Amino acid sequence: MCPGENGMTDELRNIFLNVHNQKRSFLALGKAKNGGAYGGYAPKAKKMLKMIYDCDIEENTMQFVKKCVARHSPGKDRPGLGQNLWELPVHKWDWKNASAWAVDDWFAELEQHGFYFENNNTILTMENFAGVGHWTQVVWQNSYKLGCGIWACPDMTLVACEYGPVVDEGLCVHPPKVSITPEQLQKQLEEANAEFAKEKQEGLNVGPPPTEAPKFDAHCSLDNGMTDEVRQKFLDKHNEYRSLVAKGEAKNGLGGFTPKAARMPKLSYDCDAEVNAMSWIKNCKYEAAPWDDLYGANGLYGENIWMSPDNKMDKISAADASISSWFSALEKFSAGQDNTFTRADYFSGAGNYTQIVWQSTLKLGCGAVSCDSMTLVACHYTWAGNFVGGKIYETGEPCKTNADCMCTGCTCLVDEALCAEPS
Repeated sequence: MCPGENGMTDELRNIFLNVHNQKRSFLALGKAKNGGAYGGYAPKAKKMLKMIYDCDIEENTMQFVKKCVARHSPGKDRPGLGQNLWELPVHKWDWKNASAWAVDDWFAELEQHGFYFENNNTILTMENFAGVGHWTQVVWQNSYKLGCGIWACPDMTLVACEYGPVVDEGLCVHPPKVSITPEQLQKQLEEANAEFAKEKQEGLNVGPPPTEAPKFDAHCSLDNGMTDEVRQKFLDKHNEYRSLVAKGEAKNGLGGFTPKAARMPKLSYDCDAEVNAMSWIKNCKYEAAPWDDLYGANGLYGENIWMSPDNKMDKISAADASISSWFSALEKFSAGQDNTFTRADYFSGAGNYTQIVWQSTLKLGCGAVSCDSMTLVACHYTWAGNFVGGKIYETGEPCKTNADCMCTGCTCLVDEALCAEPS
């Protein structure tokens, strides 16, 4: 596809190109969920361009990643090109997995943070700092040329993609539904903010109210040795810990308590995630699943894994002991002031705890098997957590009204300090 030997391969180029076009197609068909306070789905795209791979852009990107600097290059070093960056604090990670994971992570920002499409489908300066800047670059209609690079740095695997033509603020993500003047846009913003503030003050739901509170029953029609009783134990124990953290009642490694969570979601059970977890632990290997095995129907799964040398342990006891063990990592951990997951946290073993309470994780599925010399347990989570630089959860007083949850149709479970998404 591209001449020369700069470290890239045609297989990697095709992964980058195909995953980008899959994401653009997914959005263009109206299948991309919008998160944050907005809910629903991103509007369909009328003229979304299919990307092509550009070897000149790749060469520019490779020159950048080989410098091993995890911050955006100045515009003069990439004239006319936008840029997305991603890093994993592990030297020489599998490049095929890292390339797909990076694009998946960039696109996931839409569901994690949400985008206000009523702004004439236009990105403003504030959106660049609202956590969706990588997503907008992936789906920017007029950015149709792509070149990517990946490099094994001494303390990380660094991924970058550059795009042409460059993204500009004040332009459309993809064609707007109607034309609008800056004055009308400002008026819409003021009206929307006023309406949201009013609803929050009155304790009303943001968006249509749910007809009933969702049920959190763990049921799967799977013949794999698991039972609904065991599934329920896994689910309830996770939500008990999320509630404890959200209330600010969980002791941390400094002798204090975790900060309260403003809108911690209550987890629900996912049978696809269970299938994924069971398929790995049936190999009876007490080690993290390879990245190829962590990709499922909903993208990349997060993972926690645990073992007991008692190979006759019942699954209820195994569920209870494994989750307690993962959560105990909190005893050696204290999040920084901004409650973000750092490179040091990644290597300290705190990830077992942080994955349990990662705010953007909404579902889990677990498995337990008896092996010759141990009982092995794993839980897989979607969305995956533990991204370096990512916020573990949003701190603040727990919800008191449905509006505090800031998600369409959500229910505030005051006694649990959790927000329940509609079923």
